[in-house]
Amino acid sequence: MSLNTWHRVKVSRTGLQGVLEVDDQSLAQGLSKGAYTQLTLLQPLFIGGHPDFDITSKHLNQSTSFQGCIQKVQSTVNNLSLCMHIHV
Repeated sequence: MSLNTWHRVKVSRTGLQGVLEVDDQSLAQGLSKGAYTQLTLLQPLFIGGHPDFDITSKHLNQSTSFQGCIQKVQSTVNNLSLCMHIHV
């Protein structure tokens, strides 16, 4: 990905099928393990990072946060669009 330019990233999930779209690149797809087809959050949802990676899932295999700007986060749940503008 090129630096110092905006990119469009879209993440979606239907059942166990997950899809990642970045700009006009080929889709990345995969299946979630297990039988859960819904997102159940037991903790707050963090986008771009987490304040304490020691308490996140070890399957995440991540220890650093996103570096950059997030301009807009938009979510659709049951055909209802939820939009958040983030300015840091």
